[in-house]
Amino acid sequence: MNLMFLNSIAQDTYGGVESWMVRVAFEMSRRGHKVVAAGRRGSVFLDYMRHAGRPVETYDVNIGGDFNPFTIYSLSRIIKKNAVEFVFVSCNKDLRLGGLAARYSGTTKIVWRIGVDLTRNNWVHKKLTPILLDGVIAPSSNLKEQITRYGYLNDDLVTVIPSATEAFTKRWEREKARRDLRNKYGLPQDSIVAVTSGRFVTEKGHHNLVAAALEMVKVRPEMFFLLLGNGPREPFLKKQISAIQLDKHFIFAGFLSDFELELTGADLMIHPATDEAFGNALLDGMQAALPIIATRAGGIPEVVEDNRTAVLVPAGDAPGLARAVIELLGDRDKMRRMGEAGYRRWRDKYTMEIMINRLEKYLAELAVE
Repeated sequence: MNLMFLNSIAQDTYGGVESWMVRVAFEMSRRGHKVVAAGRRGSVFLDYMRHAGRPVETYDVNIGGDFNPFTIYSLSRIIKKNAVEFVFVSCNKDLRLGGLAARYSGTTKIVWRIGVDLTRNNWVHKKLTPILLDGVIAPSSNLKEQITRYGYLNDDLVTVIPSATEAFTKRWEREKARRDLRNKYGLPQDSIVAVTSGRFVTEKGHHNLVAAALEMVKVRPEMFFLLLGNGPREPFLKKQISAIQLDKHFIFAGFLSDFELELTGADLMIHPATDEAFGNALLDGMQAALPIIATRAGGIPEVVEDNRTAVLVPAGDAPGLARAVIELLGDRDKMRRMGEAGYRRWRDKYTMEIMINRLEKYLAELAVE
């Protein structure tokens, strides 16, 4: 198959959808499919596509408005040059630009891999979206339910294919990882490290974690919070942390391309999202065999198994989050069992091989429709 991944996100933005595209592009290329990618000149998205050591041809495109004829023409030329059969898009702008380019090019099909609910109840969406689409992939049944509520995307058009993560590149010995992590960040060897991974945006709920942290530290003064990621809310979070004098308990590690040590050396994962279609970070936590405290937001209850691989609390409930963490830390045997069960769940349901097999089957079926 000949595939194209189109992403017009801002140059300095790289989130879950972009990560999904890059990982899928590489895996499909590894399996012998021809893969190209198009995006904004100088974007992090294209940079990742170019520098991961796999044969993905990239195209810098001058991205205009949603219906810019020059952008549409440029994309149609890329599609024709590479005999692209499927174009993957992730946002409304790309759906319109890529969709019109695909229709202009002939038989190319458009697949909208949607990571958050971008549907709107207005005539542009209702009239144009169904015309441009050939299929939609959602990572969870919860998101599928959200995007079909207005009726212009029917159930048959949307297929649920859960996300996945690549296997860690190293075989970590847990105690060594714990020591190395604490040495890296200058933490006491007997400290408890809770890791949270995700962009600093409102819906990831970091503000609720900070609110809950005060109570956690009162009970567990040896506790530290390791935050992986970046985003526009970082200054706000740092002010919030300083206001309750917990600066020394929070570590902002930034956006890391390699975070295996941070996960395998931690004691638990906290995922405080208030709105989450899936929760890719949870897969990393399960692969690292970490017990997880998360919320019942969106698709999270589909990803983890409550009281088996994770403890789930209501979204936005900072006191409940604090109580759940404190209670779990008091039962080391339960933490171990949850971590082991989480690893097995990742191995059996969320590896890249499983997801790519599903995706290849989906595209083969879509090709003959």
